[in-house]
Amino acid sequence: MTLYRSFLLAILTATMLPLHADALVWVMSQGNHSVTLLDDLGWSYGTTSLPAMPGSMAALNGGRKAFVAEAFGFRLWTVDALTSAVTATTSVGYAQHVATSPDESRVYVASNSYGVVVVDAATSNYVGQVFCGFDVKRVLVSPDSTRIYAIGESGVARIDAATRMMTASRLWNRTQLGATAIDRTGARIYVASQFGLESLDTTTLAIRSEALTNGIPSGLAFRNDGAVLFATHSAAGRLTSAESVALITLRSGTLGGAPGPIVETKHGGSGAPYLAVGKTATGEVAFVNQNTLATVATVPVGGQPTSIAATWEPTYFNQSTPSLDLTYQTLAAGSTAQSVTFSNTSGRPVPLAPVTVLGSPSFLVTANSCTGTLAAGGTCTVSVRCQPTAPPGTYMSTKQTFSGSLRVSTSPALQVRSVGLKCRSSVPSFPGTAFSAN
Repeated sequence: MTLYRSFLLAILTATMLPLHADALVWVMSQGNHSVTLLDDLGWSYGTTSLPAMPGSMAALNGGRKAFVAEAFGFRLWTVDALTSAVTATTSVGYAQHVATSPDESRVYVASNSYGVVVVDAATSNYVGQVFCGFDVKRVLVSPDSTRIYAIGESGVARIDAATRMMTASRLWNRTQLGATAIDRTGARIYVASQFGLESLDTTTLAIRSEALTNGIPSGLAFRNDGAVLFATHSAAGRLTSAESVALITLRSGTLGGAPGPIVETKHGGSGAPYLAVGKTATGEVAFVNQNTLATVATVPVGGQPTSIAATWEPTYFNQSTPSLDLTYQTLAAGSTAQSVTFSNTSGRPVPLAPVTVLGSPSFLVTANSCTGTLAAGGTCTVSVRCQPTAPPGTYMSTKQTFSGSLRVSTSPALQVRSVGLKCRSSVPSFPGTAFSAN
């Protein structure tokens, strides 16, 4: 694993991806019968082997669970990121597609003639199902989690999530169903089929616009603001961006490797705009710049990455202060120690990685209780002092300022906390003092 991580670091450093991860990306590989958890820099946090070939996957936006449907089977597996283990198996009928509600309460499974099967996201228990009158191949959930959309080759239905009753439906004839998506406002759903890409009004289920470019889209994802829709085209090996209402093509580029599943990472909404794209022919995940559609990094995952889901990790590992300002009166005495407290609000024990200090060697950890595992609801403390230091034989002014950072993280590093460190003199400036090693 160490060699693998070093290899990934070399790739990502060379391609200048930002050195801070905001999103976790689940990658499902049919060829390997597994799911792998990466962050949006490509770091791997573990791979979970599955009992059989997976067919579809969805993840909780704010949790560490993925839900994987068995291909050509009747099981839904719950995968926990912290343990890289299958923690539950639920019978869901003949599963075709999986979606999770944004409020993280429900998992919905498109289950062919069984309709839409509803599963409790917290317990993985069966809740109920909705028969739609047609074979359901895809399922979508509105941004406010109140409506479900069941999509099949012969019909589309809107379902009230609370009552599990159909409130609207329409018949149609769509074969070769590809990717589906719902926009950020919940006003439109998008369906790929032999007619290319169509958008439907979620109130009337009427077709509002359609586009036919590069064949049937195999993956769909929205930009953070919802104004741009991205589509992959596996057969053509291309990625296209389009204006999301009129579906007017904005840009198109070649990716190769039979690109399929696609998801926006959190960097796309709060910094560098990246997409994660599964390349099913080469067993890789490509990180792509949303603006230029240029590939900025490629991470090997093996197998056939046929489903990708991004989950935004909620903050559960907290720090009491963003920085420590350490002052000293004499170079020899240095500063007194100051402390920062870290807390675990996740509701479960969290393993911690070793504490590290980056930057100037003048910063010393004098006390550290952030070791081992931090209990649910627990706190730990790290104390740091500054002892000004410089290479032997050099001169150091008493007004010199030293900077660094204290890094404390979970293990694996799903949540990293950094405390800024500054060390400076609290007395008026006077001539520099010779500094030598004893």
